[in-house]
Amino acid sequence: MIIVATVTAFLIGCKKEKETKTPDNEQFAQNDPKGQKAIERIVDFRDKLEAYKKNPTTRTIETVSLEEAVWNIENLFNATYAMPEEFYSETATFEFSQWLPIDTTGRVSLSNLFNAYDQMVSSARAAYANDGFINKGFVFMIVDVGEQNNTSVRLDFKGKTGERTTNPNWHVHDSAMYGGPFDTNDNWQYVQGMGKCDSTCLESGADKEIERYLKVFLRSTLTIPESGARAVYVNSELITFDGNGLS
Repeated sequence: MIIVATVTAFLIGCKKEKETKTPDNEQFAQNDPKGQKAIERIVDFRDKLEAYKKNPTTRTIETVSLEEAVWNIENLFNATYAMPEEFYSETATFEFSQWLPIDTTGRVSLSNLFNAYDQMVSSARAAYANDGFINKGFVFMIVDVGEQNNTSVRLDFKGKTGERTTNPNWHVHDSAMYGGPFDTNDNWQYVQGMGKCDSTCLESGADKEIERYLKVFLRSTLTIPESGARAVYVNSELITFDGNGLS
């Protein structure tokens, strides 16, 4: 089953958690054909990556388009590490960039892509380990294409981690589920910590109220995976699959 959402959404640090297992080809119980196709692509790239790691001296001549390369590493990472379906009481973002070699036609060799993925994971793992959270989770990773020349392209990564909670206690008015986070007479400063214009609610701000509203609204409209299932956003769609709960 796929549910369209407008949000996209690691596992080593102070509290070490196991890396989640990416889905196997038979794990399609909750997916419609479109979801199955997306997971098949993720699994195919994962299997090629694992085969390459077993024989790193064997260079493959297979290449993929830059668009496919970005899709592969972003979605394998999110399927393996991200937990967009969780509640987060606080989040933090981080960014980094790295260069990816391309050939004269702008295509990417799988060997270079595998190395880029490992470098990406290492950089994200370092950021995750130093985010300051205790009961932490990885929310999502976004990969964008930056500067490009004749031999390489810069990949820009933006990730988000958070403090997981089972009781978010979001402050959202009942009517806000349909009309937004603010009442008619609300007057907020935009930046978190500035509160309302009457100097109340100083722990919040208009930006934080909007973020809270979006989280609650999306959480209330999405079908959260049952226990033992996993979820991943692919092209802004939430895809759920079986068998990948953390243990």
